[in-house]
Order: sequence, then structure tokens, then C-alpha cells
Amino acid sequence: MLGILVTSHGKFAEGIIDSGTMIAGAQSNVEVVSLTASGIEEFVVQLNDKLQQMSEQYSEVLILCDLKGGTPYNESFRYILTHEAAEQMKLVAGLNLPMYLETVLASGSMAVAELAKFAVECGQANIEVLDF
Repeated sequence: MLGILVTSHGKFAEGIIDSGTMIAGAQSNVEVVSLTASGIEEFVVQLNDKLQQMSEQYSEVLILCDLKGGTPYNESFRYILTHEAAEQMKLVAGLNLPMYLETVLASGSMAVAELAKFAVECGQANIEVLDF
């Protein structure tokens, strides 16, 4: 089974999961780690612990994060590199609700590399301007 970690600055990740639960129900393969005012050092410890736990629980892990180049992204990327987990873990930035929903609903039918590409496609496909 594939696990999904949602990570962000502040409570954004919790909000996405809460909204997703309201729409599609609770997802047993989804975890969250957020960077809060408690600081980067605590976040890094929590993130590393969660990724280690998930790598033991799941054969593959997809990390969805809010912002490319931000601390959640950078520290997730660092974990993947230092644990040589590039085959088992993929990292996607630019989290939005459609991306989250489509990804969790498809997570039982795709390998992590395919699911990561699918997540990007879903996220991009749901961004538009309503032009009159």
C-alpha cells in the first residue's frame, strides 16, 4: 500500500485534509506534518520521524507539500536524498484541494512515480481564470 504525507507551512495541510475528509471521507493512508510557530528544528524532527515510520509501514510514500523551495519541501527533499529513498518516495509541490482529492482517491491504483505525475496534472488542471 502507498502512503501519502501532506506537509505545509502553518495549518494549511490540516485544512486540506479536513476539507478532503468532508468531501471524500477519511483516508487511512494519509498523514500530516506541519511547520508551525514551534520552529524549524521541531518540524524537522517530526518530519523525519513521520517519514521513517511511513517508510516502514508503506512500500511507497508520496509527499504533497505547499511550496517549492520552502522548508517543508526542502526538508522532505533532504530526507529523500539522505535516505536514498528516491525510488520509494516522490515529492510534489503546489498542493491544492483538487490535487489532494484526486491523488488520495487514486492512491490505491498507481505506483508512486505515476501518482506523483497524476497529482501535478490534477493540480494544474483545476487552476483557471473565469473570464467573461
